[in-house]
Amino acid sequence: MFKSNIQLPFVDEKTKMNASYYVTKLLSNLIKDCRHLLSDNFIFQQDGAPAHTEALAQHWIKKK
Repeated sequence: MFKSNIQLPFVDEKTKMNASYYVTKLLSNLIKDCRHLLSDNFIFQQDGAPAHTEALAQHWIKKK
């Protein structure tokens, strides 16, 4: 079992999820937590949600 102090992010139900929110509030912390737990030994997979497929999010992922 992994020991960690990772916290689940909660998004207010009225939040408009877009690529900007996804990248700045969720994605960067998620990738950081994955690296903390798994080093670089993980595959990050997304579905076709608009926030995942917008250019901003795709560019951020390619950079990282």
